[in-house]
Amino acid sequence: MCKNCLLKYVFLLCAFLTSYALSAQTIIDLGAGGSVRARGANEQDIPVSAWRTSADSAEWRDCMVRGFNALSRDSLVEAEKLFQRALTLFPDAASAVVVRHNLGRISMARADYAEAVKVFTEILKVHPERHEVRFDRATCYLEQGNARLARADMDVLMTASPTSLDRKELLFLRAAISMKERLYRAAKADLEEVLRLSPENVSASLLLSIADEKDGRPQEALDRLNVLLQAHPEEVQALVLRADLEAGFGRFEVARVDYDTAILLAPEQADLYVRRASVLLRCGAKGAARKDLDEAVRRGIPRSALLSLYEEL
Repeated sequence: MCKNCLLKYVFLLCAFLTSYALSAQTIIDLGAGGSVRARGANEQDIPVSAWRTSADSAEWRDCMVRGFNALSRDSLVEAEKLFQRALTLFPDAASAVVVRHNLGRISMARADYAEAVKVFTEILKVHPERHEVRFDRATCYLEQGNARLARADMDVLMTASPTSLDRKELLFLRAAISMKERLYRAAKADLEEVLRLSPENVSASLLLSIADEKDGRPQEALDRLNVLLQAHPEEVQALVLRADLEAGFGRFEVARVDYDTAILLAPEQADLYVRRASVLLRCGAKGAARKDLDEAVRRGIPRSALLSLYEEL
């Protein structure tokens, strides 16, 4: 796995956890006495008197409850259909902003960042105070490679200091933006604060190691990874990054040990076989390298992408 891919993995992990936590803040409360409440940040109760007919209200309630239940099961297609139906029934309900936000998040989960940005932008035109929406839009901008727009949203969020968002997640996202902009010192400052707030944050430690390496401090990155792996010896991404660094230092046998462990822990990751094959070639183990390359092909990596390594056999 290349370092850029690792960076993306770490960032997406954090973004996913943030999105999951925020989604959990939106609930459907089936109140007594015939009322239904869709409650999220800044949301108001939706009285029965606002609904067109009892039949519509019953269907809307069913769509909302089933939609959030589908989200909890990662059934994105089902959730999308149910939320869209809820919007058709009551497009102007107080809960509509919550529904639209979750539709945007469904697009995020599908990596359709352009559609997600479109949804989030429409929400923010009417509700600029929706900090969770702005956070998600910044995430999408970063995934699109637009660090400038991601930074603009992040500047708004950091100025507002929203209580609805965890400061650690804000700092982590800003650090990821700084990494994209190659502002490694700024990224490190934010990540170090994340670790002061949450010393066991593995993702922050990983990204901080990458920042050290990118900033021309590979030994500091390696030292940090050694500490991390003492506490989390089965952290695959840390093993991969440490193996990368060891190989960069020319310590190929040491790197091979980390790749061996990583493959034992995550045998389904085809790219690990490619990386180990490269190290095996440097160790003179051509037979073992061929087996790894063949395994990578079997697991879906095009043989054409590995021709340069095959030519070294």
